[in-house]
Amino acid sequence: MWKGALCAAILAFIAALVGPIVVCFTYPLSYEDRHTPHPKSPHTPPSLNLTPDQLKEFHDAGLVVIRGALTPEIAKNMAIGGDDIEKKPAMQCGLAPFLGPPIFHSYKPICSWPNTVHDYFRDVLYHSPLAHMASQLLNSTQVRMVNSLLLGSLADATLPIRWHADYGAFVGKGSCDNGLVMWMPLEHSYRSRNGMIFQAGSHKEFEDAMKNGTMPPGIGGISWIRRTFGQREGEGVDLQLGDVVIFSKCTVHTASGDNSARGARRGFQLRFLAEGTFD
Repeated sequence: MWKGALCAAILAFIAALVGPIVVCFTYPLSYEDRHTPHPKSPHTPPSLNLTPDQLKEFHDAGLVVIRGALTPEIAKNMAIGGDDIEKKPAMQCGLAPFLGPPIFHSYKPICSWPNTVHDYFRDVLYHSPLAHMASQLLNSTQVRMVNSLLLGSLADATLPIRWHADYGAFVGKGSCDNGLVMWMPLEHSYRSRNGMIFQAGSHKEFEDAMKNGTMPPGIGGISWIRRTFGQREGEGVDLQLGDVVIFSKCTVHTASGDNSARGARRGFQLRFLAEGTFD
Protein backbone atom coordinates (compact mmCIF):
# COMPACT_ATOMS: atom_id res chain seq x y z
CA MET A 1 0.00 0.00 0.00
CA TRP A 2 2.77 2.43 0.92
CA LYS A 3 4.42 1.83 -2.45
CA GLY A 4 1.22 2.86 -4.23
CA ALA A 5 0.96 5.99 -2.09
CA LEU A 6 4.60 6.83 -2.80
CA CYS A 7 4.12 6.42 -6.55
CA ALA A 8 1.02 8.61 -6.43
CA ALA A 9 2.93 11.27 -4.52
CA ILE A 10 5.81 11.17 -7.01
CA LEU A 11 3.43 11.44 -9.96
CA ALA A 12 1.62 14.34 -8.33
CA PHE A 13 4.95 16.09 -7.76
CA ILE A 14 5.99 15.60 -11.39
CA ALA A 15 2.62 16.84 -12.62
CA ALA A 16 2.88 19.96 -10.44
CA LEU A 17 6.38 20.58 -11.73
CA VAL A 18 5.87 19.85 -15.43
CA GLY A 19 2.21 20.79 -15.81
CA PRO A 20 2.70 24.59 -15.90
CA ILE A 21 5.39 24.17 -18.58
CA VAL A 22 3.22 21.87 -20.72
CA VAL A 23 0.32 24.35 -20.56
CA CYS A 24 2.54 27.05 -22.11
CA PHE A 25 2.68 25.04 -25.34
CA THR A 26 -1.06 25.63 -25.78
CA TYR A 27 -0.56 29.40 -25.91
CA PRO A 28 -0.40 31.35 -29.21
CA LEU A 29 3.01 32.08 -30.74
CA SER A 30 2.45 35.81 -31.24
CA TYR A 31 -0.13 38.62 -31.20
CA GLU A 32 -1.29 38.82 -34.82
CA ASP A 33 -4.19 41.15 -33.97
CA ARG A 34 -1.66 43.89 -33.06
CA HIS A 35 0.16 43.96 -36.38
CA THR A 36 2.33 46.91 -37.47
CA PRO A 37 4.50 47.02 -40.62
CA HIS A 38 7.96 45.52 -40.20
CA PRO A 39 10.68 48.03 -41.16
CA LYS A 40 12.48 47.34 -44.41
CA SER A 41 15.99 45.93 -44.19
CA PRO A 42 18.46 47.48 -43.71
CA HIS A 43 16.83 49.78 -41.16
CA THR A 44 18.41 52.56 -39.09
CA PRO A 45 16.51 53.53 -35.92
CA PRO A 46 16.11 57.21 -35.03
CA SER A 47 18.97 59.15 -33.47
CA LEU A 48 19.04 61.38 -30.39
CA ASN A 49 22.18 63.31 -29.57
CA LEU A 50 22.64 63.39 -25.81
CA THR A 51 23.82 66.65 -24.27
CA PRO A 52 27.24 67.00 -22.61
CA ASP A 53 25.45 67.31 -19.26
CA GLN A 54 23.59 64.04 -19.81
CA LEU A 55 26.79 62.23 -20.77
CA LYS A 56 28.58 63.64 -17.72
CA GLU A 57 25.71 62.70 -15.40
CA PHE A 58 25.81 59.10 -16.61
CA HIS A 59 29.57 58.78 -16.19
CA ASP A 60 29.62 60.56 -12.80
CA ALA A 61 26.46 59.15 -11.20
CA GLY A 62 26.19 55.88 -13.12
CA LEU A 63 22.67 56.72 -14.25
CA VAL A 64 20.72 59.27 -16.26
CA VAL A 65 17.01 59.77 -16.96
CA ILE A 66 16.05 60.69 -20.53
CA ARG A 67 12.62 62.30 -20.56
CA GLY A 68 10.34 61.52 -23.50
CA ALA A 69 12.80 59.15 -25.16
CA LEU A 70 9.82 57.28 -26.64
CA THR A 71 7.23 59.10 -28.74
CA PRO A 72 3.75 59.28 -27.15
CA GLU A 73 2.39 56.76 -29.67
CA ILE A 74 5.21 54.25 -29.16
CA ALA A 75 4.94 54.62 -25.37
CA LYS A 76 1.16 54.20 -25.37
CA ASN A 77 1.38 51.13 -27.58
CA MET A 78 4.10 49.62 -25.35
CA ALA A 79 1.69 49.81 -22.39
CA ILE A 80 -1.08 48.25 -24.50
CA GLY A 81 1.32 45.46 -25.48
CA GLY A 82 2.04 44.81 -21.82
CA ASP A 83 -1.69 44.53 -21.13
CA ASP A 84 -2.05 42.09 -24.04
CA ILE A 85 0.73 39.83 -22.77
CA GLU A 86 -0.61 39.77 -19.22
CA LYS A 87 -4.15 39.00 -20.36
CA LYS A 88 -3.18 36.32 -22.87
CA PRO A 89 0.46 35.21 -22.74
CA ALA A 90 2.17 33.90 -25.84
CA MET A 91 4.04 30.62 -25.50
CA GLN A 92 7.41 32.32 -25.12
CA CYS A 93 6.02 34.64 -22.44
CA GLY A 94 4.44 31.80 -20.51
CA LEU A 95 7.81 30.06 -20.44
CA ALA A 96 9.65 33.16 -19.16
CA PRO A 97 9.76 32.04 -15.49
CA PHE A 98 11.40 28.77 -16.57
CA LEU A 99 13.86 30.10 -19.17
CA GLY A 100 15.85 32.71 -17.28
CA PRO A 101 17.91 32.80 -14.09
CA PRO A 102 16.06 33.02 -10.77
CA ILE A 103 15.00 36.56 -9.83
CA PHE A 104 15.43 37.34 -6.15
CA HIS A 105 13.59 40.67 -6.08
CA SER A 106 9.96 39.46 -6.19
CA TYR A 107 9.42 40.69 -9.75
CA LYS A 108 7.21 38.65 -12.00
CA PRO A 109 9.01 37.80 -15.28
CA ILE A 110 6.11 38.54 -17.62
CA CYS A 111 7.91 37.84 -20.91
CA SER A 112 11.42 37.16 -22.20
CA TRP A 113 12.18 38.96 -25.48
CA PRO A 114 8.65 40.41 -25.86
CA ASN A 115 9.83 42.26 -28.98
CA THR A 116 9.97 38.93 -30.82
CA VAL A 117 6.30 38.10 -30.22
CA HIS A 118 4.54 41.49 -30.06
CA ASP A 119 4.93 44.16 -32.74
CA TYR A 120 4.44 47.02 -30.26
CA PHE A 121 7.57 46.02 -28.33
CA ARG A 122 9.47 45.49 -31.59
CA ASP A 123 8.51 49.04 -32.54
CA VAL A 124 10.06 50.35 -29.32
CA LEU A 125 13.42 49.05 -30.56
CA TYR A 126 13.13 49.95 -34.24
CA HIS A 127 11.46 53.36 -33.91
CA SER A 128 13.21 54.81 -30.85
CA PRO A 129 16.77 56.14 -30.36
CA LEU A 130 17.71 53.60 -27.69
CA ALA A 131 20.63 52.02 -29.55
CA HIS A 132 22.03 55.44 -30.48
CA MET A 133 21.87 56.56 -26.84
CA ALA A 134 23.60 53.36 -25.72
CA SER A 135 26.34 53.93 -28.30
CA GLN A 136 27.05 57.40 -26.93
CA LEU A 137 26.99 56.38 -23.27
CA LEU A 138 29.27 53.38 -23.87
CA ASN A 139 31.53 55.43 -26.16
CA SER A 140 31.22 52.66 -28.72
CA THR A 141 30.49 52.95 -32.43
CA GLN A 142 28.66 49.62 -32.29
CA VAL A 143 26.54 48.16 -29.50
CA ARG A 144 24.65 44.92 -29.15
CA MET A 145 21.38 44.37 -27.32
CA VAL A 146 21.83 41.12 -25.42
CA ASN A 147 18.58 40.85 -23.53
CA SER A 148 15.04 42.22 -23.38
CA LEU A 149 12.62 41.44 -20.61
CA LEU A 150 9.18 42.54 -19.48
CA LEU A 151 8.97 42.50 -15.68
CA GLY A 152 6.21 43.45 -13.29
CA SER A 153 4.62 43.45 -9.87
CA LEU A 154 0.96 43.49 -8.94
CA ALA A 155 -0.83 46.45 -7.36
CA ASP A 156 -1.15 44.64 -4.03
CA ALA A 157 2.52 43.58 -3.90
CA THR A 158 5.35 45.40 -2.15
CA LEU A 159 8.80 44.74 -3.58
CA PRO A 160 11.38 44.43 -0.80
CA ILE A 161 14.51 46.55 -0.55
CA ARG A 162 17.30 44.36 -1.94
CA TRP A 163 20.33 46.31 -3.08
CA HIS A 164 22.04 44.72 -6.07
CA ALA A 165 23.80 45.43 -9.37
CA ASP A 166 23.22 43.74 -12.72
CA TYR A 167 26.93 43.09 -13.24
CA GLY A 168 26.57 39.31 -12.98
CA ALA A 169 24.13 39.22 -15.90
CA PHE A 170 26.73 40.61 -18.32
CA VAL A 171 29.83 39.32 -20.06
CA GLY A 172 32.90 41.55 -20.07
CA LYS A 173 33.96 40.92 -16.49
CA GLY A 174 36.33 43.19 -14.59
CA SER A 175 35.00 46.40 -16.09
CA CYS A 176 31.96 48.60 -15.52
CA ASP A 177 32.09 50.77 -18.63
CA ASN A 178 31.16 48.16 -21.25
CA GLY A 179 27.52 47.45 -20.40
CA LEU A 180 24.36 49.29 -19.41
CA VAL A 181 20.70 48.72 -18.61
CA MET A 182 17.69 50.66 -19.93
CA TRP A 183 14.42 50.52 -17.99
CA MET A 184 11.16 51.95 -19.34
CA PRO A 185 7.98 52.02 -17.23
CA LEU A 186 4.63 50.94 -18.63
CA GLU A 187 2.89 53.30 -16.19
CA HIS A 188 3.91 56.16 -13.88
CA SER A 189 6.68 54.86 -11.60
CA TYR A 190 7.73 56.57 -8.37
CA ARG A 191 9.02 55.83 -4.87
CA SER A 192 5.69 55.01 -3.19
CA ARG A 193 4.74 52.70 -6.06
CA ASN A 194 7.66 50.26 -5.73
CA GLY A 195 9.78 52.79 -7.65
CA MET A 196 13.47 52.34 -8.41
CA ILE A 197 16.09 53.68 -5.98
CA PHE A 198 19.73 54.16 -6.99
CA GLN A 199 23.05 54.74 -5.27
CA ALA A 200 24.56 57.53 -7.36
CA GLY A 201 28.25 56.96 -8.01
CA SER A 202 28.12 53.36 -6.79
CA HIS A 203 29.44 52.05 -10.11
CA LYS A 204 32.82 53.61 -9.27
CA GLU A 205 32.87 52.09 -5.77
CA PHE A 206 31.86 48.76 -7.29
CA GLU A 207 34.71 48.76 -9.82
CA ASP A 208 37.26 49.91 -7.23
CA ALA A 209 36.19 47.11 -4.89
CA MET A 210 36.57 44.55 -7.69
CA LYS A 211 40.06 45.73 -8.51
CA ASN A 212 41.40 46.03 -4.95
CA GLY A 213 39.84 42.76 -3.78
CA THR A 214 37.52 44.33 -1.21
CA MET A 215 34.49 42.72 -2.83
CA PRO A 216 34.52 38.91 -2.89
CA PRO A 217 33.87 37.30 -6.29
CA GLY A 218 30.63 35.55 -7.14
CA ILE A 219 27.73 35.46 -4.72
CA GLY A 220 29.89 36.99 -2.00
CA GLY A 221 29.54 40.27 -3.84
CA ILE A 222 25.88 40.45 -2.83
CA SER A 223 26.84 40.56 0.85
CA TRP A 224 29.41 43.27 0.13
CA ILE A 225 26.79 45.37 -1.68
CA ARG A 226 24.32 45.11 1.17
CA ARG A 227 26.94 45.85 3.82
CA THR A 228 28.25 48.83 1.89
CA PHE A 229 24.99 50.40 0.72
CA GLY A 230 22.33 48.95 3.01
CA GLN A 231 22.21 51.92 5.36
CA ARG A 232 22.35 54.60 2.68
CA GLU A 233 19.20 56.42 1.64
CA GLY A 234 19.51 56.21 -2.14
CA GLU A 235 18.05 58.42 -4.86
CA GLY A 236 14.57 57.76 -6.22
CA VAL A 237 13.56 58.41 -9.82
CA ASP A 238 10.10 59.53 -10.96
CA LEU A 239 9.37 58.13 -14.41
CA GLN A 240 6.45 58.80 -16.71
CA LEU A 241 5.39 56.64 -19.62
CA GLY A 242 7.87 57.44 -22.41
CA ASP A 243 10.82 58.12 -20.08
CA VAL A 244 13.82 55.81 -19.78
CA VAL A 245 16.32 55.48 -16.95
CA ILE A 246 19.72 54.25 -18.12
CA PHE A 247 22.28 52.92 -15.66
CA SER A 248 25.63 51.17 -15.61
CA LYS A 249 25.72 47.42 -15.15
CA CYS A 250 27.61 48.16 -11.89
CA THR A 251 25.23 50.79 -10.48
CA VAL A 252 23.66 49.57 -7.24
CA HIS A 253 19.87 49.85 -7.12
CA THR A 254 16.73 48.38 -5.58
CA ALA A 255 12.97 48.69 -5.46
CA SER A 256 11.85 51.22 -2.85
CA GLY A 257 10.12 48.76 -0.52
CA ASP A 258 7.16 51.14 -0.48
CA ASN A 259 3.90 50.53 -2.32
CA SER A 260 1.68 52.77 -0.23
CA ALA A 261 0.22 54.08 -3.51
CA ARG A 262 -1.03 50.52 -4.17
CA GLY A 263 -0.07 50.55 -7.82
CA ALA A 264 1.26 47.97 -10.26
CA ARG A 265 4.80 48.45 -11.52
CA ARG A 266 5.84 47.09 -14.92
CA GLY A 267 8.95 47.81 -16.92
CA PHE A 268 10.51 46.93 -20.28
CA GLN A 269 14.20 46.29 -19.65
CA LEU A 270 17.03 46.15 -22.20
CA ARG A 271 20.72 45.36 -21.77
CA PHE A 272 23.40 46.68 -24.13
CA LEU A 273 27.07 45.74 -24.55
CA ALA A 274 29.86 47.81 -26.06
CA GLU A 275 31.78 46.83 -29.16
CA GLY A 276 34.53 44.30 -28.45
CA THR A 277 32.75 42.87 -25.38
CA PHE A 278 30.75 40.44 -27.52
CA ASP A 279 33.59 39.24 -29.78
